Amino acid sequence: LLQSTFSDDGFGNFNYVFETSNGIKQNANGQLKDITVPATDGAAAGPGKGSVQTGSFSYTAPDGTPVKVDWVADEKGFQPTGEQLINDF
Repeated sequence: LLQSTFSDDGFGNFNYVFETSNGIKQNANGQLKDITVPATDGAAAGPGKGSVQTGSFSYTAPDGTPVKVDWVADEKGFQPTGEQLINDF
């Protein structure tokens, strides 16, 4: 492990970064946000709190290709983007 930092305020807000000796890097940030909670099993949709997160990870594939994926996770789900993905979501 070359680098590792983490902070969490205890109220749903956090940040972390790490990097390994084999070139893997990852970071993420999360913030608590007012969201509309979807309706489920007869319960109506309504206001609530949710974690909105953003981040990225990168590594070198076995063939030497650098891979990087950026992502957002929120009330719309996990949304990765990256040049190596077959279909960006």
